[in-house]
Amino acid sequence: MKSRKESSFPPSSRRRISLARLARRAAIFSLVAMTGCSPALGPTIELKELPPVEQATGAKAGLGRSVSVGSVQDNRAPGDGVTAAGGDVSFLVQKAVSDVLKANGFQLSPGAPVTVVPTIRKWHTKASTTSTVQVNSEAAITVEIVNSQGKRLYSGSYNGNRMATTPVASKNDIRFSLSTAMTEAVNQIVQDPKLIKVLVGK
Repeated sequence: MKSRKESSFPPSSRRRISLARLARRAAIFSLVAMTGCSPALGPTIELKELPPVEQATGAKAGLGRSVSVGSVQDNRAPGDGVTAAGGDVSFLVQKAVSDVLKANGFQLSPGAPVTVVPTIRKWHTKASTTSTVQVNSEAAITVEIVNSQGKRLYSGSYNGNRMATTPVASKNDIRFSLSTAMTEAVNQIVQDPKLIKVLVGK
């Protein structure tokens, strides 16, 4: 039977080598822990859904009045160093606007006397990494109310923002931040008393 080969280093030297290796590993771990981790983001990131819109808590503002929701225009300008919401963004915003109107007492009808026409002005996020990851998402929409003759009756602007700081950010975290910002902007539509007044015909 072959005898086990003995190390050429004495026990005290082997202990010093082991301690040195442990120290190097600890230093590497500390460096990783001190640096936030964020995903590599391109110019766009695809979104497939938005969080639920705000539900009416008291008397519903719509009073059963009929409105329609027109096609959403995407008038975003390209930004430097940001990642824009991608995918079928017009559909997502149209659905969210429709949902928030229905949730607050309006009935959707293609032949309604007034039409809500949303326009996306801004919808992007920026992730910056220091000791943590800071994710800042912004959304902005303009909503016009037009009558059956195409005359503009009202125009309002609504903004949403989502800021979060986390040690690690995944692409799903980025998607959640973007979608939450837009839902916040959409919720503000039914919080605008002047817009509601036009929609109900008062």
